[in-house]
Amino acid sequence: MLTATGPRRFPAHIARHSTAHDLAPSDRLGIRLTYPRGYLSPSSHDRRHASRRAPSTNRAPWATMAHRVPRGVHMSFDAARLAAVISPLRRALAAAARQRDRLPHIPDSHVDVIRALPRGTVRSPGDLSILLGLNRTTVSNLLTAMEINGLVARRPRADDRRHVEVVASAEALALADRFDAVSTAIVADAAAELSAGERAALAAALPALEHLHDLLVAQRARAVEPAEHQNA
Repeated sequence: MLTATGPRRFPAHIARHSTAHDLAPSDRLGIRLTYPRGYLSPSSHDRRHASRRAPSTNRAPWATMAHRVPRGVHMSFDAARLAAVISPLRRALAAAARQRDRLPHIPDSHVDVIRALPRGTVRSPGDLSILLGLNRTTVSNLLTAMEINGLVARRPRADDRRHVEVVASAEALALADRFDAVSTAIVADAAAELSAGERAALAAALPALEHLHDLLVAQRARAVEPAEHQNA
């Protein structure tokens, strides 16, 4: 995975033993709150007994509010917490990889294009537009900048020279290989400090995270296609 830094949402790390005041309310997101150990979400049945379970002075003002769970979403799934950790995790990995192997800084948008053009793959600008969820003008500008920096090449398609195809350069692919090797080592080193249970939880979550990535890419592509048709 080649990645780079860029403006992202601020980190929202939540410690295992943090107090209820440290947790951001997720009422507006329609997601059930996840309470830290020692704090129970009061239901209509046990709300009158909540004071016995945790001191009222330590409870956040919103801790006794009712919370809605979107249909089909598991009660314990905290989408806000997952979304908040993804970008900081990516940035931390990119920074560590650059520091360890002195990798050059590459903008996120350029990284996405390189990732869409793995070794042996060629795509048209239109294909990249749909895959990356960007309009064609933006993709064209990206390719121009990347071509100047030697990261991609545009060439006429062999069977129809009226159309253009895009391929990642050898330099770009070499940078991707370097990052993959370094980031793998960094993640392995960090994971070695986790407990066996935490490593097992990460391993079990990988298929779901990969599927979530595919769904987000497809969602973004569906949002771009209607706009492209309207501008055509």
